[in-house]
Amino acid sequence: MNVYLKLDTSEGIWSSPLKSVSSGQTVSYSFGGKSIANDAPDCEATGLMDTSNGGPYYTPTVSFC
Repeated sequence: MNVYLKLDTSEGIWSSPLKSVSSGQTVSYSFGGKSIANDAPDCEATGLMDTSNGGPYYTPTVSFC
């Protein structure tokens, strides 16, 4: 299956490169370097995964300020 891991904030959605994953595998992606002031001024972010088999699948929203 192919997946995109994404970060959703009030200022936009950022995406990983397309990743290929098989059953039982784990994939991750770092969105490091994002600025809270510019990219998440409301101090909240939600993760999501778009897949070739459906989705999107969302994580719970995280508050971090």
